[in-house]
Amino acid sequence: GSPAGSTTVRTASGADASYAAAVVACVRPHVVFAVPEGTSRGVYAEFRVDLLPDGSVAGVRLTRASGLPGYDAAAERAIRRCDPFPRPRDGRIERTIDLRMAPVDAPR
Repeated sequence: GSPAGSTTVRTASGADASYAAAVVACVRPHVVFAVPEGTSRGVYAEFRVDLLPDGSVAGVRLTRASGLPGYDAAAERAIRRCDPFPRPRDGRIERTIDLRMAPVDAPR
């Protein structure tokens, strides 16, 4: 697994895999956090991202804290640095995206 952990993307219309991969590719490289030894694979944070019609980030809310405040802050910064968000193939920007971000790769 990568040091960036794992990220899951959920949209109202059910993001297609290529769009989810584009969002992950935009957000994950910006996560800067030293994961403590022994961090459980079950640790994750959830964020709700509000987007403007052009894909720029209108707001980011932490909807479920991971228990690692430093990770939550690093993940939120990474989301804000992905600006604008990539466009889906059909060009229609989702106005709300939910991201589940984990500091440790979940078992496959």
